[in-house]
Amino acid sequence: MKYFRCMCGKSQSWSTDGKPAACVVCSSCGSTLAAGPHDHDYPAEHKWTVLYDRKTGERNMEECVNCHQIRKIGASDV
Repeated sequence: MKYFRCMCGKSQSWSTDGKPAACVVCSSCGSTLAAGPHDHDYPAEHKWTVLYDRKTGERNMEECVNCHQIRKIGASDV
């Protein structure tokens, strides 16, 4: 297991799959999660793709292809 955190220490993550995506940033300091103080990347924008409801076929959600965060269509990118 690897431990990742932001620069201020408020956002933390454990992973066995590698480094978290660059679009995962701390809401307090705005830095990406990294294993050490010199490993932080520049924050990146989410890359959204549309998800369809399997029952109705409607476009109702979006998912980031990098971090897999899901949001409703039209919601603000936070």
